[in-house]
Amino acid sequence: GDCLAFDADETHQESFLRQDLSVVCYDSSEHDSIRSVAWVLFALIPIGVPIGYVLLLYYSRTSIQTGELSELAAASSFLFEDYKPHFFWWELVETVRKLCLTSFLFFVSVEHPMTRLLFGCLLSVLFLTLLLVADPYKHPLVSCTACVSQLVTVLIFLACITIYLCDNLNECDNLFGWSSSFEASLVTLLAGVAVVLLVLVLLSKMVFDEQRSVQRQNDILDKTAIKAIKVICLRELQASKPSFNQSPTKLMRELRPSKPGLVARARARLSKLKREPTTRPSTRRPTIRLLS
Repeated sequence: GDCLAFDADETHQESFLRQDLSVVCYDSSEHDSIRSVAWVLFALIPIGVPIGYVLLLYYSRTSIQTGELSELAAASSFLFEDYKPHFFWWELVETVRKLCLTSFLFFVSVEHPMTRLLFGCLLSVLFLTLLLVADPYKHPLVSCTACVSQLVTVLIFLACITIYLCDNLNECDNLFGWSSSFEASLVTLLAGVAVVLLVLVLLSKMVFDEQRSVQRQNDILDKTAIKAIKVICLRELQASKPSFNQSPTKLMRELRPSKPGLVARARARLSKLKREPTTRPSTRRPTIRLLS
């Protein structure tokens, strides 16, 4: 357990649990029971959860890569749906990262906070590098957000290291040229705000570009649908009236409506025609229904 040692006399020390100073460490049954429960929970969560993820992804790997999800793969889709097919296992990397930063760092003694900060910073830099090299996410916006999140984590650790050096070792002036830890905290805060603002601007630009891309795709689909309407009108009118002979452009000038549901009806009708045999005789006048 996480214990604090106190001098009982000149030759003897007593250790007590940091979270509850009434519990004597190492020499009491209460402390032994707390340690036993802690090890059980450690086996269930930091070790059991990753093992469970590995088993789910292993037995679903073929289904995931082919795109035909089995019942097991569909039930565990939260593990891989955000990643590219060949990076379906990346959630394991994310789980290890979270466990390293939230659980495994506590194995470093609380009496050595600087060591904890250095390990945390190095691990964050390592995972940021892996993320940039692998680029496992399907959507660019999600990938950018993940990279920014990792970068912010690195900056937080660097800020904590700076403040610790200034506040505990009194090395602010020698290392950074600041007179106190307050100045270090202020500079760190301003730098953090600047980074957050920059991130917001970049994310806003990415969202705007994404919306423009979607709009361009919709415009292309709309133009394609209008062309499809021309073909549909000409085809069905010629099928119902074999003597009908008119160009699609002239036909559209005469029949083009200005109703908002035109494109949707054209898409639906075109999709239906694709599923129907092309030689099926027409006994209806769907052009009137399509354009009315």
